[in-house]
Amino acid sequence: MNERRGPTPLTYGIILFVVLLVGYIVMAEMGFDERSHQKIDSISGSCELNRDGYIRQPANALSSLTIVVPGLIILHGMVNLRSQTSSNYERRNDSPFSENTLETFLFAVSAIMVGMGAFYAHGSMMVIGAHFDRISMAAWILIPLSYALIRAFGLNRLSYLVIWGSSSVICTWAMGTLEKFGVTDLYYILIPIWVSLEIIAHLRNGFGINRNTIFGAGLFLLAFGVRSLGEKGDTTCIPESLLQWHALWHIICAFVIWHFWLHLKQVRPGNVIVE
Repeated sequence: MNERRGPTPLTYGIILFVVLLVGYIVMAEMGFDERSHQKIDSISGSCELNRDGYIRQPANALSSLTIVVPGLIILHGMVNLRSQTSSNYERRNDSPFSENTLETFLFAVSAIMVGMGAFYAHGSMMVIGAHFDRISMAAWILIPLSYALIRAFGLNRLSYLVIWGSSSVICTWAMGTLEKFGVTDLYYILIPIWVSLEIIAHLRNGFGINRNTIFGAGLFLLAFGVRSLGEKGDTTCIPESLLQWHALWHIICAFVIWHFWLHLKQVRPGNVIVE
């Protein structure tokens, strides 16, 4: 019987989570920035009243941690997955996301980053927290989008990694430099592209859209609708309440991430161009 040696993927995930949590505590001890202090006792766009203390928005911040859970579960399961049968996508009979691969690790880590990014944003109400939140969400959604792209046009593994990395950098630049260009604007652009690529990939390869794709998309639409209910100025917005619509958006998004993960596990790259 072969013994596994060294840290497991879950160990790395827990270390990342703890480091980011400790980083938040240190940041809070040092004092939040002026923007954060100016927002105390005011109502944010996500409705919840900003409070004084370590966590400005308790409901929205703590609910963000549910998004970390799918990432940790995936990392925990990686130890039981077989090592990649091929680093190439050529003539693969299964998905790289169903094996112990870099792709699987990136998806899991991106889910943890999304959860912690939202925690930083709602907990600190600082500019750096908002940037962390937006960048993490962009990096996550670009993983399945890029995978749909290579399946739609028969590209190889190197192309996938390059496309994901470069598009993440471009999106980060856009949200950091373009005035009033946030993650919502980014999603309005990327989601229709993602849906179109999934359809093209399905038609090209004869497979790709499954019940997890449909269920995940349905949950995302539900989550987006829930998110809009709790916005500032809406009749359903109760700022002082610890039951926030935006917090429910976070919880549903955890299930969205999980179902899109199941979708990726079931979809092999298809016939790709030989290098």
